[in-house]
Amino acid sequence: MSIVSISLLKNDPSPIYYQIADQLRLAIKKGQLSPGMSLPSERELSSSLNVSRDTVRRAIRDLISEGYCYNEVGKGTIVSQPRTPINIVTPVGTTDFVTRLGLNLWSKVISLQMKTSEHIDPLIMHKIGADNDKVIVLKRVRYIDNRPGFYEESYLPARRYPGLEQV
Repeated sequence: MSIVSISLLKNDPSPIYYQIADQLRLAIKKGQLSPGMSLPSERELSSSLNVSRDTVRRAIRDLISEGYCYNEVGKGTIVSQPRTPINIVTPVGTTDFVTRLGLNLWSKVISLQMKTSEHIDPLIMHKIGADNDKVIVLKRVRYIDNRPGFYEESYLPARRYPGLEQV
């Protein structure tokens, strides 16, 4: 393999797929495989390492489930952007947090609805201090650098945001 060297230890007690995933993970952490780079295909990896495609597939599946890589149709397995740690002790707003990282944030509104208290979970009503008020339910996808980052559902007391449902 030309991108990064993987050496398998047949006498190692850890499974071969784990050794492959572990060495690819380390190469990603060290920057030898940078975000946006494509990994060699399963066929190329299995051939160069002299292991089955199922073994390689399992290693790649582990990297994908851990967030180190993702599959893109027509391009194969791509190295993901590094994970960003989130400080939950002193939280900041999403916009501030993302822009401090030097990333672009934008939102796509999926729905914006006015609901009455009987259609909202009483615990939510209590937490937002809206007891018998109407509530605006805002559902949106937040994009970070043009990739879906997360889905957000917000419950806002209508009296605090007059006219928002018309925006």
